[in-house]
Amino acid sequence: MDALLAIAVKLVPAVETVVKGDKTGNFEMQVKKAVSDATGTTDSIQAQAKLDADPALKAGLVKALSDAVTIEEKRQEQASRDVNPSTDQRSAQDIQNARDAYSRALMTGSAYGWINPFLSIQITGSFVVLVFYMLIAPPADMSGNQVFNIALGSLATAFATVIAFHFGSSIGSKQKDNVNTAIVAEGAIKRDLAGSTRTPG
Repeated sequence: MDALLAIAVKLVPAVETVVKGDKTGNFEMQVKKAVSDATGTTDSIQAQAKLDADPALKAGLVKALSDAVTIEEKRQEQASRDVNPSTDQRSAQDIQNARDAYSRALMTGSAYGWINPFLSIQITGSFVVLVFYMLIAPPADMSGNQVFNIALGSLATAFATVIAFHFGSSIGSKQKDNVNTAIVAEGAIKRDLAGSTRTPG
């Protein structure tokens, strides 16, 4: 293990795990740079001596490294989700694809553009009618009727999909939120690293 990296791991043990999870090697370089910038030297012995002699410098570096670990953990987690999307992400992507197809159909004047609102009205109307029917005159054997329960569950799922299509937030907006959060966090890390840097005396 690199000597500067070893210093960082000694200060913040979680650094080692995160470095192993970073396939690009960028985080290791960032950590070593943080140590050398904070101590004003690339010599590990001198760097360790300066940290031992200056508790404030050491505390600032610990905070900067801890924040960097948190950001990198989130980045790695996001990268893992991008490679292996969850069911919710796949569902959101499917809805976004359907919205795009619907928009193209409207712009081109395709008959497909009328299918979406027609089905949306049909599904919503059927769901509302069924709910009112269950409230006003529920079947006596409803709890034991598997066919009815399956049909109700399918219709409820279709209704939820209609609502998500027309009113749910798109996957694009969620990704923009993630990007904005990452930018703000990265700016905070840079300020922490700058604040922990000392000019050698």
